[in-house]
Amino acid sequence: MLNLKKTTVAALAFASTTVLAGTMGPVCTAGDVTVPCAHAGWGFGIQALYLKPSYSGARSFLGLYSTNGLAETHRMDVDLESRWGFKLETSYQFNTGNDLNLNWYHLGSKTTRFNALELPDMSLSFVGVQQVSIEPKWDALNLEFGQHIDFGGLKNIRLHAGVQLVNIKTTIGAGGSAERRISDESPDFVTYAYRGTDVAKYTGFGPRVGADMSYDLGHGLSIYGNGAAAILAGSSKLTRTYSETSGILPSINPALSTAKATVVAPELEAKLGINYTFMLAQGNLTLDAGYMLVNYFDVQLSDKFARPGDNNFNVRGPYAGLKWVGSVV
Repeated sequence: MLNLKKTTVAALAFASTTVLAGTMGPVCTAGDVTVPCAHAGWGFGIQALYLKPSYSGARSFLGLYSTNGLAETHRMDVDLESRWGFKLETSYQFNTGNDLNLNWYHLGSKTTRFNALELPDMSLSFVGVQQVSIEPKWDALNLEFGQHIDFGGLKNIRLHAGVQLVNIKTTIGAGGSAERRISDESPDFVTYAYRGTDVAKYTGFGPRVGADMSYDLGHGLSIYGNGAAAILAGSSKLTRTYSETSGILPSINPALSTAKATVVAPELEAKLGINYTFMLAQGNLTLDAGYMLVNYFDVQLSDKFARPGDNNFNVRGPYAGLKWVGSVV
């Protein structure tokens, strides 16, 4: 009888152990984190950009008119057209996933013209209609040192650090004809023509870091998301000119028409895209397309007093291009 009880207890213990073992489910295995094998090669790439520039703060409104002989801005919404640009890059791959990359973004200047609203000034009995033009220009040069890391067979990331040199220039013109009462007591008006120009320019340099993350879909196809950030220190300058043909109002004092300030500006950029890589006998050719957004914070002055403000500059839009990477024999 005692032996029967011992046998029963042993059988139950074995059964319970088996049941508990069956409830554990599959065991996850950590993926390998590796770097590519040692490789040396050159890469060359070109992209076509179709970007729309825009501003925030005072630069998102345009217009120029005279009050007591001083040129001031008039608030009016600005919607700039997209324009073509390009990105050129060259890179050198070496060691186990390292690279040195030099790339240049250029957004071509294109003038947008439109008529401004009427600009009444009741205190001066001033009424006029303006023709306004704006011409932005953007150049950014990046030097990056990168490290490629593989997370398993499908996911990889390229971490990079380096420097950026940027130049942002905005030329704004406004002019036309207007009528102004000769004096507050006089009923007579005089007609005159006027023209004003603002040239705002920022040149900055500083460190930049980022990460390029991609996921392989197979058969050479990948999707990716890239991000980068920079802190730039540089000079922001505003030059303003204003003239009238009537000579009724005095010209602007040149000493008051130029402002200059040292500006430390952060920059953020992001990309989402897809690419396809062809395996060639002399290297790899990658076709690339996506959407990008770049924003510079508080980089341009908007008045002659060089007061800080929310004068951001950004570009956004689609791009497409190709890159070839070959090995060094």
